[in-house]
Amino acid sequence: MAGPRTQIGLFSLVDHLSDPITGAQTTQGERLSELVELGVLAEQVGFERFAVGEHHFSEYILPNPNLILSAVAARTRRVRLFTTVTLIALHDPLRLAEDVAVIDALSGGRVELSVARGVSEETSSAFGIDHEDPYGVMGERLESLLGMLATHRASTVAGGSLPLSPRPVQKPHPPIWIGGGLSQGSCDLAAAHGLPLILPSLFRHPEDYLPMVERYRVEMGVRSPDVAPRLGMPSYCWVAETSQEARRRFQPRLEFYIERFKSLRHGFGRPMSFDSLLRGPVICGSPAEVVDRLAHVNELLALDTHILLMDLGGVPFGELRRAVELVGAHVLPQLR
Repeated sequence: MAGPRTQIGLFSLVDHLSDPITGAQTTQGERLSELVELGVLAEQVGFERFAVGEHHFSEYILPNPNLILSAVAARTRRVRLFTTVTLIALHDPLRLAEDVAVIDALSGGRVELSVARGVSEETSSAFGIDHEDPYGVMGERLESLLGMLATHRASTVAGGSLPLSPRPVQKPHPPIWIGGGLSQGSCDLAAAHGLPLILPSLFRHPEDYLPMVERYRVEMGVRSPDVAPRLGMPSYCWVAETSQEARRRFQPRLEFYIERFKSLRHGFGRPMSFDSLLRGPVICGSPAEVVDRLAHVNELLALDTHILLMDLGGVPFGELRRAVELVGAHVLPQLR
């Protein structure tokens, strides 16, 4: 008997690069405006999540996913709104709880967070946080966030508490995922709190995650036996009418993207050539090929959600729109 269906989402890390094919580049404002349109398009074509990630001091130009998700929330009705990830060590838990509650109320209960440490030494220094104990900082702030969202109250220094306003719609609180899968720390933190785990957007092959995924599932059975483990994963993806056309359009953009961000995304000893990546973290081809690859990865890792990163490497929005619509018309229906 087949397991539960994997939900498919659309994901952006909001890189701001010129198109290596044409040399054209949007302004930063245009890129952010197109990102909102991408979230609206995700709902229109049938994606179940729209996800954006947080970065600082780089050519990834979105430092606060909540701002974009609020804009998308106001123009959509069904698609889940997902941060992948929120760098929780950089956030005051109270302000984050209030922001999450606002988006949850605005969207009618559709926001989800994934939280991760994922902070460089330079970023830690700029934000004034302790870089020596990342999981300690992350764990403390996660517990505070979970407590405030569940109780709708914030503690005061005098020992009292104050009500959160507005209150989140989802009960006991909006879903919170742990972003990780490279270390035992992230897996164990997710299991200790009974939370789902979402793997990172790196150039690592899906099968390389199997040992950590198994650890997460085993630890969930020990630490949170009443909660079913849930797993998510991102993949780089492009689709066109034929595999040849998909490769022709995606390869130069992916290679340009790799060159700019390989120090951040990593291959973990795997070759980072286009052909090698096609056998691992990159899904590129005709609709039928993309369906087959997605189904294989979904089954391999028993994924609950799979989010597709399509807007990288300076791809023009018109071309991106056509590819996303092709996924909606010919890929998503085959996976339901």
